[in-house]
Amino acid sequence: MTTKAYELTGLENPNSVSQLKTWLDERGISMDTLGKKNVTEMIGELDRNGVDAEAMDMLKLRLQMAKSSVKKYQAAERCVCPDGRGLSAQAVPDALRPEYPVAESAAEPHLHAG
Repeated sequence: MTTKAYELTGLENPNSVSQLKTWLDERGISMDTLGKKNVTEMIGELDRNGVDAEAMDMLKLRLQMAKSSVKKYQAAERCVCPDGRGLSAQAVPDALRPEYPVAESAAEPHLHAG
């Protein structure tokens, strides 16, 4: 997704709101915000008018990239301990677990010799 956006726009960071808005402005497409509603409306307008297929493709990618960004936050939320601290030991894949045992809760501290 991101690779396609790089290729399409040539932007350093096509997920950057300011960079993408400038790119769109240069193509004669002025948008106040790049929120889901506005982007969806602009895609419809570009589709109806048959104008700038590249901009329409980029705006579709923008919607997809925004979804994947939300999924990252949701995944991070699942990793928070019940007391709000750090990663839950259950959320860490076995391949990433340290070789020494990790305490399952603050009530069961794990001490090991240095």
